[in-house]
Amino acid sequence: ARVVICVERGPGMIIGLLAILKAGAGYVPLDPAYPA
Repeated sequence: ARVVICVERGPGMIIGLLAILKAGAGYVPLDPAYPA
């Protein structure tokens, strides 16, 4: 499964990425500063 993560770079992003990878999923990073 793929998980989208939309957070600014920092400790929270690293924790989120490690949790996603530990769950066996892949991630798609989105930049919250990028206009939608």
